[in-house]
Amino acid sequence: MGPPVLAPLLFAVSGYLGLIASLLRPEETPPGTLLAQAPGLTSPRAPWLRLVPRPIKDDVVVLEDRAREGRIQQQLAIAAALSALLSGFEALYSHYKNNFRFKVQWTPIILTPLLCGAGLGAVWSKTVARTVLPIVSLVAMLDGAIGTFYHVRGILRRPGGLKTPLHNLIYGPPSFAPMLFAASGFLGLLASLLRRAD
Repeated sequence: MGPPVLAPLLFAVSGYLGLIASLLRPEETPPGTLLAQAPGLTSPRAPWLRLVPRPIKDDVVVLEDRAREGRIQQQLAIAAALSALLSGFEALYSHYKNNFRFKVQWTPIILTPLLCGAGLGAVWSKTVARTVLPIVSLVAMLDGAIGTFYHVRGILRRPGGLKTPLHNLIYGPPSFAPMLFAASGFLGLLASLLRRAD
């Protein structure tokens, strides 16, 4: 009944995705505009890399190279799997506190291992990345949308309804939690659409 243990890790996954996004070159921007093309690591290609220690800089530059070469699909698939695992655990935690009053509360629990398995499978298999991952990801997004509907309905059905929106939002079901699960599905879908070099 304590605080949600794994919720901060979901925030960390968001930070990792932000790091990946900062390394990607916009499609309409010619190479060399945003990043210096000097060979080696003596001249960091992203300006903020000058502020970090060399071992971290080396890892980030390798990640940047992989992103530019179309090898970011595996990274996003892992992020989708990890995000699904953390969101699924939070759903289990929250729905357990509610004694699983509604059968629909089991759906994110059932989908979590499927999305985790598809995300991790996509790391090693192009076939899984192109077939299983998008299907499971779309189902997870749909499940998140349905969950959002139920959570918002639960808030509105609390005593006072819209007359005490802030109180019901704080003490009712977490309205944004199903969206996090849907976001995991979106990451998986995005990963399935990316070009893969190897």
